[in-house]
Amino acid sequence: IQEFSWGVLAINTNKSIYHPGEEAKIIMVVLDTSGHLVSGADVVLNITNPNNVVTVYSTNEGTIIETQQGIYEAIYSDTSLEGSYSMLVRAIGNNVDNSMLSYFIVKDYYEFDILRNTPVTTDPWKGAFASSIKLISYTDTAAFDFSEVLPINFTITDTGGATESITSNKKLLTWNSLNNNSIVSYSAQPPLATPELYEIGQSYVNY
Repeated sequence: IQEFSWGVLAINTNKSIYHPGEEAKIIMVVLDTSGHLVSGADVVLNITNPNNVVTVYSTNEGTIIETQQGIYEAIYSDTSLEGSYSMLVRAIGNNVDNSMLSYFIVKDYYEFDILRNTPVTTDPWKGAFASSIKLISYTDTAAFDFSEVLPINFTITDTGGATESITSNKKLLTWNSLNNNSIVSYSAQPPLATPELYEIGQSYVNY
């Protein structure tokens, strides 16, 4: 078991780019120093918009909800401004005291939505996790290719019809000739180590 002296905290949004007026769903995962999910943590989230206006969410105020053991969610709806929104989260709980910084983007126009349905936490000793991705095109292209980027030490157990390759010390799964509203899926096995943080992405579209 790899030890993290302050526990592990991760923050994700359900997609990386939003249109103005869309709600941003923010998911936070809290693990202790041994990799166990921490329930009942004190979680505080600060979101700073492009005008440097800060909105504060917390479990104490009920604006952050623990939806499953160790998994916390908040909804940010004030996405009227285009630009970058920073997210700073801190969690204090049983064998955890950690913080993490991330961000999401708001743009009036962008070419594709990549909506990933991937577990935010997984137990590698229980086997592979399944992931699905919906791709929405805002272009007039008839077909496009999509590549999912995974850590090099993941084992792909089901490619879902994709071509598997390795580039820049990453694993790529590439689906060809997709069209609007396509859904692709795959399964992957992380290494037998916990707690650990892995980055999936950044994925990309070619057209």
